[in-house]
Amino acid sequence: MIMSILLMLTMAQSQTKREVKKLPPDVVPAPKTYDGKIWGMTFSDFSYLAQSEDAVQKGTNSFAFRRIYLGYDQSISDQFSAQILLEASNADTSFTGTMDFHVKHAYLEWKELVPSSSIFFGLSQTPSMALSEKMWGYRSLEKVILDRNGLVQTSDMGVGLKGQFASDGSVGYALMAGNGQGIRLENDKLKRFYGEFYFQPIKGGVVELYTDYENGANAESKLTGKGLLGYQSPGASIGAEGFYRTVKNGAAGTAGADSNIVGASAYTSFHIAESFRGVLRADFYDANYAVTTSGLREIFGVAGLDYEPAKDIDVIPNVLYTHRLYKNKQGGDPSLTDDITVRLTVAYAFSARVP
Repeated sequence: MIMSILLMLTMAQSQTKREVKKLPPDVVPAPKTYDGKIWGMTFSDFSYLAQSEDAVQKGTNSFAFRRIYLGYDQSISDQFSAQILLEASNADTSFTGTMDFHVKHAYLEWKELVPSSSIFFGLSQTPSMALSEKMWGYRSLEKVILDRNGLVQTSDMGVGLKGQFASDGSVGYALMAGNGQGIRLENDKLKRFYGEFYFQPIKGGVVELYTDYENGANAESKLTGKGLLGYQSPGASIGAEGFYRTVKNGAAGTAGADSNIVGASAYTSFHIAESFRGVLRADFYDANYAVTTSGLREIFGVAGLDYEPAKDIDVIPNVLYTHRLYKNKQGGDPSLTDDITVRLTVAYAFSARVP
């Protein structure tokens, strides 16, 4: 009898052990996967130069891609990710006259090596214009003011640090040290340093302070400061930014006297009806604000109507306007003619996950 009871207890204990090992499928840890993403974006136009300072160019018209992006993002692990971005633009053509692709971004991101921050190694976006482009929202129509006037490197080869001081992302910063050559190879011993600080005082609002410094040979240097105020909601977006750059041409003065470059930009987009938004922007630019007796100032404007027939597809009739004026017009100075370009812009984006 005792032997029978012991045998039954042994069998029950064995069965219990086997059942414990058989975990239900919903509590078995799933293996982590790190998918990649292929994505792209294009800006293309039909443009007509209705009026031009250069009379020979008046009436020029064309169908053209203005810019094409093709990127690949890859999550390597919980701490590491990478991006490769190729870019082609109508400003970069081969000797045959075709658009050439070049590397825009190629970097490795290391997360949380510094708490609440990421370190970027390689060719990555500088802190100069990410927030400006977000607030403007229409890179498909025009670059932001610093980029449009060739005063910043949108990408640079170096090391960067981006992070947040607040867990909700309302306060953050970005720092970077780079070659200062953009996507081109380094050709000197000099470097460019970038810094950005931003905070969100209210939901949808942002305040940004930005600076960069570039040293040069023979005591040459360039120091830029920028401030940005912006607000975004589903119904409307509005932003304003201004910058000041001091250019020191050093002991040799190879590029002439020192100069102070000043610019400001204000822009808005707003809901009109379902799938339609209005777009307006005005820029002011002075290549040497300290000189008041000679030279030109420029006012640039954009007006457009954005029709979005589907997500990530925008059809935008738009007009670009450039007005130049003398700071101190003399009797012998010729009259200036405004530039007016009429365009139909088509912009679209796409992406696909790669397992």
